[in-house]
Amino acid sequence: MFRYVAAVSYSKDLKKYGIKSWSTLMFIGVLGIIFSFFLLWNPLFAGMTAVLWIGIAFIPLGVFNIILS
Repeated sequence: MFRYVAAVSYSKDLKKYGIKSWSTLMFIGVLGIIFSFFLLWNPLFAGMTAVLWIGIAFIPLGVFNIILS
């Protein structure tokens, strides 16, 4: 969540300096803050998300070990 708050802050700085792509960073920052609060309010979803990403990470590891052996 802290990185998304920083993204919103950086996008405000980019707007102040006249960079045209500041709105994309602002959108990502706000979307990340909303998603972070959703994960805090729904710990079951947060746990399932962590399990899903860990499971996805084990697939290439298993393929690597099969190829290595």
